[in-house]
Amino acid sequence: MLVFDVGMHNGDDTAYYLSLGHRVVAIEANPALCDQVRSRFRAEIAAGRLVVEQVAIAPTTGEAPFFVTVGNSQFSALDRAVASHGGRAINEIAVRTVAASDLFDKHGVPFYLKIDIERGDSVCLDALKDLDPVPRYVSVEAHSLDYLCRLWVAGYRRFKIIDQLTHNAPRQGTNESAVGRLSQTINHYVARMRERRSPGHFPPGSSGPFSDDTPGEWQDLEAVAYDWLHFHTGHSRRGTLNSRSWFDFHAAF
Repeated sequence: MLVFDVGMHNGDDTAYYLSLGHRVVAIEANPALCDQVRSRFRAEIAAGRLVVEQVAIAPTTGEAPFFVTVGNSQFSALDRAVASHGGRAINEIAVRTVAASDLFDKHGVPFYLKIDIERGDSVCLDALKDLDPVPRYVSVEAHSLDYLCRLWVAGYRRFKIIDQLTHNAPRQGTNESAVGRLSQTINHYVARMRERRSPGHFPPGSSGPFSDDTPGEWQDLEAVAYDWLHFHTGHSRRGTLNSRSWFDFHAAF
């Protein structure tokens, strides 16, 4: 299957997708990271299993300033405020931009589309509404409830919200009782210890599993929105999400 890794970063997600036998188009604006990944996956590139697109996703093709976060490149972004949030030092470089629709035209519509481009995700999500067919599965960092709405507009009807600190562990319990909150805390730390000791654990910052390999049952939009809203508005005694973590939305067509 074809997988798009939009926001490749250091290639850890790409490595996982390749290990499953998929073909990968990896998109990354940071030229230093692209060079590292081309060296890391030289054999896969030569075999035609991996294409690295050194571009930033934007509404139109062209050139734009890109802000590389010093010391923690995962926060690098087209948006200066995002890259420098919290006083982080940044370096400005010029990068080539491309519309997501152009990449779909060039490489085809992927089976799975992973998006993690530091608050620029909506630009990529917007391209889905004009696709036919759309990717069967999509994941995107859960920065905004608006992302769920864009996925709904594109035709998705099944959703999950996945804990990015404990990729392989299903959520257990609820925050709506004292026993449930205690269970959440215990399960959170047990799952993290298990992942760190497991030879097959996902590296920190990676997106983890996708499609039906993600833990838990698919839900409707309302159930996922309920969890997200309570988590992001500080209502830690509602929903099922662990306040110690961060999350990705997953959508299935």
